[in-house]
Amino acid sequence: MKLLPLILAIAMSALCPLVAQQPAEAKHEPVKLSLVGGDSITGTVSGVKNGEVSLITDYGVIRVPVAKLTEDSRKKLGISADANVAQLEKRIAELEALVERLRAENAQLRRQPLPPSTPTPVQPLTGGGTNKVTPGQPAKAGGYWISSTGKRHNARCRYYATSKGRSGSATEGVACKVCGG
Repeated sequence: MKLLPLILAIAMSALCPLVAQQPAEAKHEPVKLSLVGGDSITGTVSGVKNGEVSLITDYGVIRVPVAKLTEDSRKKLGISADANVAQLEKRIAELEALVERLRAENAQLRRQPLPPSTPTPVQPLTGGGTNKVTPGQPAKAGGYWISSTGKRHNARCRYYATSKGRSGSATEGVACKVCGG
């Protein structure tokens, strides 16, 4: 009968090689891991794969990227940071060069004069009688249009002189939420 535990251990090691490789205390002992953001998480480590630590917690299995663990937590688990410093430095240099190029391009675009903006002639909508401009009350060019609901529209607004209303000044009515009045 003393042979049965030994046979079970050999069978388990053959069926589950990962379980056999882990020390006994790692299988059942919860570990408190600190994260880079200052938080911590407690659970049983079930494995490390594809740059993630799998923890069995009271809330279920949680996968935490190794990069989010503090250096102390990585040492506690025996995990080294898989970051290739040379590759990261090269990528940082590429990104810095891209940022500088975009800054120069933005500065050049800011120095260019804007094309003159020509106001688009507004034509009343056709269809129902409510969308037509009231005859005899054309809006002044560059002025404001006060709709029948009391909203103030500027000349660039899509609602400028498209409904019943009248021309007005910048202080009349309530500013339109689309154009700002």
